[in-house]
Amino acid sequence: MSTPKPRSLLTFALVTACASTPARPPAPASTPAAPAAAASELVAIDMFGTRQISREQLLAAREAELRAYFEAMIRDDPAFDIAALVAGLDKLGDFATVAPALIGYYEPGGMKYYLTVDFVDRADAARRMPFLPAPTGAHADPAGLIADWITYETRIFALMGAGEMSPQRVACPAFHCIGDGTHPQVKALADRFAAQVPAHVDALAAILRDDRDARRRAAAVYLLAYAADGPALVQQAVGAFRDRDSLVRNNAMRVVVDIAAFHPGLEVPLEPVLAALDYPTTADRNKASAILDGLLARPGAAARHPEVIARAGATLLAMLRLEQPNNHDFAYSILKALSDQSFGERDYAAWDAWLASARR
Repeated sequence: MSTPKPRSLLTFALVTACASTPARPPAPASTPAAPAAAASELVAIDMFGTRQISREQLLAAREAELRAYFEAMIRDDPAFDIAALVAGLDKLGDFATVAPALIGYYEPGGMKYYLTVDFVDRADAARRMPFLPAPTGAHADPAGLIADWITYETRIFALMGAGEMSPQRVACPAFHCIGDGTHPQVKALADRFAAQVPAHVDALAAILRDDRDARRRAAAVYLLAYAADGPALVQQAVGAFRDRDSLVRNNAMRVVVDIAAFHPGLEVPLEPVLAALDYPTTADRNKASAILDGLLARPGAAARHPEVIARAGATLLAMLRLEQPNNHDFAYSILKALSDQSFGERDYAAWDAWLASARR
């Protein structure tokens, strides 16, 4: 494996990491699942997205509450008052949104967790949260595909949680798959998606675009990956990058991660990816950076370097400073591709000097 070091990971204890190439860091989703086993460690507390306070000030004011949040989450303690934690964080400045994100990784000695507090300064809200109005439509489930996808996804995560299915990406008949669709417990459903989705693309696209139920929108974008029209899928998925719901954005970007890495013949517009790199959540940055990493590995990608440096250089350096692997590792990979340099991943002075020089 090449650097940055890939990690086998969990997000609140189980989410598949199927959306990245074997030589790149995995790209986790953001959906909570079962609590972790007893051997768990909080490795680091990060923050991202605000100019109003420093990490040192955050820890001085709220470290005890953040560590209590970690302990409650790994115990799956329903009594912990997350709203009170967020309200306390919100008092540290003038923010449009504040959210803690806890992500865990399998390590030989037990689960290793990283907690990131994501801030959006109110002054940056229009730029960093350019989301569409909440959809209001109500659409029929075409051939029951949405319900079947939710069943499929539930079974996949259960199989992974039981150790009966690897979270690693496998070859699939679609532009993106979750899990191993050949497993006996899900094969019939996976075969049905491949066979029936092409006849229901318009209905699924309408759900993704306009259904008021975010879970149905999130399922629809995964199902659309089984359609044959790659350019249309890119357009549909990229459009969903601006969905108000973080899970819908996560799923849409995850589909495009696979397209960027494994379908080089399909063009992916750069600007929406660079915009998403600075969206509010850790998962947004993870998926957007995974897409960008894939695009920069394509032939002829050097022509895109100046735009990426100008538009996203500062964001990438901010991500590099994080301990959170799913942001830091992709930022390091991207910076090395852009610069053709191999400064150390924590040599911030060298990377700052490179960016200043590249911008000149």
